[in-house]
Amino acid sequence: SRKGCKESYDCESLKTIWETQRTWCNRNHTNFEQGYCDLATSLEAKWDSYYHCYDTNFNALYEEEYTQMAQLPGREQEWRALLRIDCLLGALTSSDATKALQASIDTEYTHKDWAHLELKYPTYDASFTPRAHCTEELQEPGTSIFSQTWYTSKSRSYGAHAFLLIPKSLSTYGCVSGISSHYCPRVSDATALLTVSKKVSPGHRSKAKHVQHPVRAKTH
Repeated sequence: SRKGCKESYDCESLKTIWETQRTWCNRNHTNFEQGYCDLATSLEAKWDSYYHCYDTNFNALYEEEYTQMAQLPGREQEWRALLRIDCLLGALTSSDATKALQASIDTEYTHKDWAHLELKYPTYDASFTPRAHCTEELQEPGTSIFSQTWYTSKSRSYGAHAFLLIPKSLSTYGCVSGISSHYCPRVSDATALLTVSKKVSPGHRSKAKHVQHPVRAKTH
């Protein structure tokens, strides 16, 4: 502290000691918070990879379902034709071919005859695994909520003056807001006691295409 070091005193040596100690403290403080910044960045990156993977595969599933639904009517007609051919071939080998042929001609085929061709469409009936979401709350270094969480002890009270020792500006302040993606919730701090050393634009979600679950009419 520089308390009692008036301008008329020769305090250069004390000032040097104070500045050296402050530099050392700030460096340790920065190193501690940088670990949190790195963790937050890594967490957001992993969630970005997960969202991209999920959306890519969801899109692939959606497109494949659409293709199979479009092809289903043709497959049903092909199966109906195979059933009729089988029936006609059986009639030709019958002892009474004329009667058997007429019976084959009169036979009607319905959806029940090719029910096994029906496929299940997860995106249609919502039976797919839903996309997970990050629930880890991230705090911003340099705000009161961060300081109250990480710089207080349940077993010991440091007093209000302890927060006065926290630097007003460090390179770690604003690191969470500076992350481009925003998958994990941020803890709000409406009354920040500390200032942010640099202004950064709010995070935004990844540009990866987030697919809304479709509702489609089945084709028969």
